[in-house]
Amino acid sequence: MNPSLARRGLLAALALTTVAAGTAAWLRAADHRDSAFLTANPGQDIADVYSFRSPDDPSRLVLVMTLAGLQAPSDAGTVQFPDGVVYQWKIDTDADAVEDYVVQAYAVGQGTTQVVKFLGPSRPAVTGISNQLLRTPPITVPVSYGADPRVGSRQGVSVFAGLRDDPFFFDLAQFQAVIGGTAAAFRNPGIDTFAGTNVLALAIEFPIALLGGATQLGVWGTVNVPAN
Repeated sequence: MNPSLARRGLLAALALTTVAAGTAAWLRAADHRDSAFLTANPGQDIADVYSFRSPDDPSRLVLVMTLAGLQAPSDAGTVQFPDGVVYQWKIDTDADAVEDYVVQAYAVGQGTTQVVKFLGPSRPAVTGISNQLLRTPPITVPVSYGADPRVGSRQGVSVFAGLRDDPFFFDLAQFQAVIGGTAAAFRNPGIDTFAGTNVLALAIEFPIALLGGATQLGVWGTVNVPAN
């Protein structure tokens, strides 16, 4: 089993809320293989998006996006980030549900030589459903499949891309029992449905000061493919 990506940090209490579509809400559930299209295109299937202050330095923000959930450890080296896909974290700093800053990532190459390029954080040229690649110099990092992470960094920004243990904990069987009326509450402790499975993970850590002094953030993730 590949080790988790900073599992302690991913499961830490969120100091900054994770939001979807600009509506502030605590992270509520994972989202794995929720359609036939995404099952067939796992690299476009967002499992979870996380945002939190670094547990080692509260002046720094960590953003994580996981994709392609429910991968077996034996798939290491065969599950890859697809070409032609741009992953984005969109960051709202003034509570208007419109991104003020963007972080982007995209993969280049195949197999053991695949790398991921990270752009930003920077103000986007366009907002909403229209997207353009940022013009900031990228930080390039090789994709990690082994236990030792390969991290890229420049000017206080650090990035990671690779296959890691799924950090989301969810007791699916008990959830289904509660919904079905055969149980009244979750188990304590619960049984992690995702234990022993991997996800593709993208992560970036940078000083919160790069977001213009914002004190409250909204963060959501998108997967973007070229328009036909």
